[in-house]
Amino acid sequence: MTAIDRPPRIAVLVSEGRHPVSGVPRWSRNDARALGLAYSVAASRADVRVLHAGRESAAMLDYLALGVTNLQIVPAAENADVVDVLADHVRDADLILCGLRAEGGEDSGMVPYLLAERLAVPLLPGALGLALDRGHAVIEQFLPKGRRRRIEASLPCVVSVHPMAPLNLKYAYAGMLSGRISELPSGPGSAAPGDSPWTVSPIDARPVRLAAREKRSGHARMLSATTTESRAGVVVDQGSAQEKAAAVITYLRKHGLIDY
Repeated sequence: MTAIDRPPRIAVLVSEGRHPVSGVPRWSRNDARALGLAYSVAASRADVRVLHAGRESAAMLDYLALGVTNLQIVPAAENADVVDVLADHVRDADLILCGLRAEGGEDSGMVPYLLAERLAVPLLPGALGLALDRGHAVIEQFLPKGRRRRIEASLPCVVSVHPMAPLNLKYAYAGMLSGRISELPSGPGSAAPGDSPWTVSPIDARPVRLAAREKRSGHARMLSATTTESRAGVVVDQGSAQEKAAAVITYLRKHGLIDY
């Protein structure tokens, strides 16, 4: 599609984030950045459709405080494939935005890629800025070492927003009171698969840090308590990857940290 003669249909996918210190559920800062970019190109905030696949939680109220007037919940089981859940609900959207990855722990960041593949539309990853130009989405893409580049794709497309994108939304308690959360009918992808390869259980022990045992006499240990000595390790910055790996294995064997 080269041009559209109507306002583009914009959908933003949001998820439940986690506070990095306390772990308390909250709004995802990555998805909030996607929401801000969507508002910057939409004619009005009411034209932006905001969806969450999962269950309603207290974290969803935070998005209302950020300016969402109607947050739509797509019911999904805990281990359901969110790509299957969301695909039918965003199929008619011209522009789909989401964060680069969720904040729930070991999130893979594959949802925008799999969703773009499912819908057979282009993906523009790592967006710092967004503009719409005659049926095309134009982004400023983040590149390593501070580099940037301008890329574009025809609508419809999926845009994933980089964590360094500006976050210009204001948190207002009044928005939390005036906004509303509605639940959409569940689709065929909302059910959980029969057998999951993952087993979730509470952690029962902290990982043990490897530490080399000291092989010094009692006299040497007493001297080290009263004098300052350098006990720096060896920095291996030369050679191939195989030689560096061999140096690490040699150190582990020397101090009895591995037995092979």
